[in-house]
Amino acid sequence: MPVRPHTANGQITALERLVPEEIAAFFNKELRQIVSTHIAMFQKLLFQEEELPAELAELFEDVGNRYLDISERISEHNLARRASKVK
Repeated sequence: MPVRPHTANGQITALERLVPEEIAAFFNKELRQIVSTHIAMFQKLLFQEEELPAELAELFEDVGNRYLDISERISEHNLARRASKVK
């Protein structure tokens, strides 16, 4: 499971101790892995079938949910960084 910037009770995690460049590298690496996996899955479903398989709808839903989760994590991280600068 990927590291979350903060735990539920607001404690700082290892990710939060990283400098901004290291955090960006962490998110970029994770995103590249996720996108590569999704590309492979789309290629398999789109180019190896004559018709659109039912699994394609599930893949779109899974990918959409995954990207929403990533968006929330990045937003949470940025909000936490701004809050820590205000303190």
